[in-house]
Amino acid sequence: MKQSISFSRRSDGVAFYMNRLEKGIEEEIIEVRNPFNNKISRVSLKPRDVAGFVLWSKNFKNFLKKWDIFEKYRAKNTIISKIKIPVYFHFTRNSIIRILEPLSPTLEESFSQLEELVELTSPAHIMWRFDPILFWMEEGNLVDNLGDFNEIASHFSDAGVQRCTISFATYYVKVERRMRNYSFNYYKPTIKEMIKTTHQLVIKARKYNIRIFACCNPDLLKITEISQAHCIDGNYLNKLWNTKVSLAKDTGQRESCGCTKSRDIGGYDKNWKCHHGCLYCYANPNNEIYEKSFLK
Repeated sequence: MKQSISFSRRSDGVAFYMNRLEKGIEEEIIEVRNPFNNKISRVSLKPRDVAGFVLWSKNFKNFLKKWDIFEKYRAKNTIISKIKIPVYFHFTRNSIIRILEPLSPTLEESFSQLEELVELTSPAHIMWRFDPILFWMEEGNLVDNLGDFNEIASHFSDAGVQRCTISFATYYVKVERRMRNYSFNYYKPTIKEMIKTTHQLVIKARKYNIRIFACCNPDLLKITEISQAHCIDGNYLNKLWNTKVSLAKDTGQRESCGCTKSRDIGGYDKNWKCHHGCLYCYANPNNEIYEKSFLK
C-alpha cells in the first residue's frame, strides 16, 4: 500500500527546507533521523510508493516556487486537472502577536499565499490551523491570541476553506523554560476555560461556514459542534486523492491524536533549525533565533 508522506509535524520544512524535499523527490529517496534513537532510515519517494504529501507550514512561499517538483506524482485516473497532484495543506495562521511569533509572515502575505494554493488545488485541499491558542498575563490582566480570529476566518472562508483545526498550547518542559527565560508569564487555562473559549470560537466560525476540529484536546469534544481532528485522515485523503492509504491509527503520536498512519520526513535536530522564532514551539532547536528576535 502506498503511504502518505508528512512534511512536517516537526520543524517547518516547507518554509525553510524545500530544497531537501526537492532533492529527495529527484533522487526518489530521503534519509530521516528517528528523534528517539537517532537511527537513520531511508524513505522511498518513488511515485509507486507515495500516495501523496501532507504539507504543514505557516509560510508556503518557497513551496509555491517549487510546485512543479510534484508533477511526477500526478494522478493518471482523474479528469479534473486541479486535483491530479496529491497534496494536502495544513496552513497555520494565528493572530499577529509579535512576542509569540516575531518572524511569522504578515496576514496579507498569508492571504496571498492562500489564494495561490486554492488556485493550484482547491479549498478542499486546505486545512486552516489556528494553533495553538495561548493565554498569558500582562500587567495583571489575562490576555490571549484570539484577536485576529474573525479576520482570518473571513479570508479563509472567502477562499472556500471550511475546515479549521484548533488546539490549546502544550507546555513541554523546554517550552516552559524558554518562556521563563524571556519573562513570559504564560497561563494554563482550566478545562472549563478551554471549553468556554472554544464555544466562543464555534459561534464565530459558524458565521463563516467553518467547521472546528480539536487536536489532542479530548475535553473539547463535549461540545456538540466540535469534531475530533484527524490531521492526517486516511478516509479524507483517500477520497481527495482517489487512492488507498492506511486507515490504521498512528501509534507514534500522542494518545489523544486522531491521525492515521503516515511517514514524517522532517526533523527536530540542529539541522532543522526553524527561523520563525515562535515562543511556544516544541520542535525548534534554533535557540539563537529567540535571542535575535527578542533583541529587536
